[in-house]
Amino acid sequence: MEVRSRLWLGGVVSESRDRGLIRCVLMRVRECGSVSKVLVVTDGLASYAKQVLHVFREPLHTGKRGRPKLVLSEGVMVARVKKRYELRRVVEIIREVVRGSEGAVHSRLQQTQRSAQALINTAYIREAQRHLPLPAGTIGTPHPRRGA
Repeated sequence: MEVRSRLWLGGVVSESRDRGLIRCVLMRVRECGSVSKVLVVTDGLASYAKQVLHVFREPLHTGKRGRPKLVLSEGVMVARVKKRYELRRVVEIIREVVRGSEGAVHSRLQQTQRSAQALINTAYIREAQRHLPLPAGTIGTPHPRRGA
């Protein structure tokens, strides 16, 4: 975790990007501590937002018998960045707030990015990946099952 920007990097390995993979990553985020002030910015895949709304629910105890109702904490916010491509070039970027108010999301972004023009963006994740060391055997090494 990079403390200054509160950027959390974590990972789960899977052959496909599906609901199970997304849920595993989000469960790791939830296990890190309090989720009262979480802003999750995802790409255009709809299952990210759905799984955030599912994983970050907490029981609301009312004193009645039976299973308590699960509700999403007020501090959990979800935003999405969709990119529209034509001929392999980005022609439009759509930034939308899925959960929470637009003002609250921009306020949280300004707090963490220390910028007056903080945009809902996922590009900084790609930027951070360039500075991470690669796992051993990833460049020029054939996959053991696929051969050379």
